[in-house]
Amino acid sequence: MKKEFWGRNMGFIRDQIEDLKEILDRKFFSYDGVEKCMLKISEHYFVLTEQAEDMNKEQVFEFVELGSMVVSHDLLDSEAFRKLCDENLMIVGLIDLCGRACDIVSEWETSVKIRPKTAELFLKHGKESFAANSLEFTGIAFYNLGDLEKAIKYRVESGGLAEKLQHYKSAGFSYDGVGQYYSEIGDLDSAIKYKEIAYDCFMVAAENLIQDMRHMLIRATKSLRTGADFAKAKKDYEKIADFLLKTEKPLLRLDRAREAAKNIDEAADYLYLQGKIEKALEQKQRALELYLQTGRKFKKFNIETQIEYLKTKLPKPL
Repeated sequence: MKKEFWGRNMGFIRDQIEDLKEILDRKFFSYDGVEKCMLKISEHYFVLTEQAEDMNKEQVFEFVELGSMVVSHDLLDSEAFRKLCDENLMIVGLIDLCGRACDIVSEWETSVKIRPKTAELFLKHGKESFAANSLEFTGIAFYNLGDLEKAIKYRVESGGLAEKLQHYKSAGFSYDGVGQYYSEIGDLDSAIKYKEIAYDCFMVAAENLIQDMRHMLIRATKSLRTGADFAKAKKDYEKIADFLLKTEKPLLRLDRAREAAKNIDEAADYLYLQGKIEKALEQKQRALELYLQTGRKFKKFNIETQIEYLKTKLPKPL
C-alpha cells in the first residue's frame, strides 16, 4: 500500500516536471503555467514528506532535473519569475529543495546558481533561518568547487544570520568551517579568530540545547585544539596557552579531567616561554591537582619537579 502511495505521488511529480519542461521549451511561455506546475509539485512533495523524513533516491534525481531546468532557462534571473517567488513562498522552497538535491549528488555548479538566490528570496519573505541554511550550503558548494573566497563569504554570512537568530549551534558550525578555510589559504590570524568565535557559539549552544550539550562541548573543545595548532604554526605562545587553558571548562563538563590536565600542563610550558613564571607555576599546580584527582600519580614526580624549578625562577622579594 505504501509503495503504491509513493509511486502515485512520485508519478504525479514526474508528470508535472514533464509538463513544466514542455512549457519552458516553448519560445514564448506562460509564467502562469510555470506557477501552476511548481505549486502542484510542491503540494505533492509535501504529501510525501509527511510519510518520510527525507528525500529518497528517486526523488533526488527528479529534483536535480528540475533544478537544472530552472538554471538552464535562467528563471531566477527573470523579473516575472522572481515576482512569482515574491508572491509564493512554496515556489521558493521548491527551488531551494532542488539546490539541496544537487548538493546530495555533488552537482555543485548547479547548486551555487540556485541557493544564493533562494537565500535572497527567503529573506524577502522574512524566513531568515531558511536563508541562513541556504547560505551555509552555498559556502560548502563553493568550497567543493575550489573557490575558497566565496566559500568564506557565504559561510560568514550564514554564521552572522544564525547568530542574529540565536541559532548558536548553526553559527558555530559556520564559523568553524570558515576558520578551516582560512587556514587552507594560509591566513592563520583569521583562522584563529574564527575558531575562537566558533568556540564561543558552541559553548552558548551547550547551555541552550540540553539534548545536544555533549556534542556542543566536544565541538567547542575541537575548535580550541585546532585553533591552538594554528597558533603553534605561527609560534604565537600567548594564543596557544589561551586556547589550551580554555579547554578546561568544556572538558571538565565532559568528565575528561585527565585531558584537561594535559592541556593545562602544556599551556603552562607556553606561559613559561613567554616569561610569565607566576602564571606558569599556577597552571602547573592546577594540572597536578587534576592529575591526582584522576589517579595519574606517575605524573606527580615530573610536575612536582617542574613546580620546584619554577619557584626558583620567581622574582626574589626585596
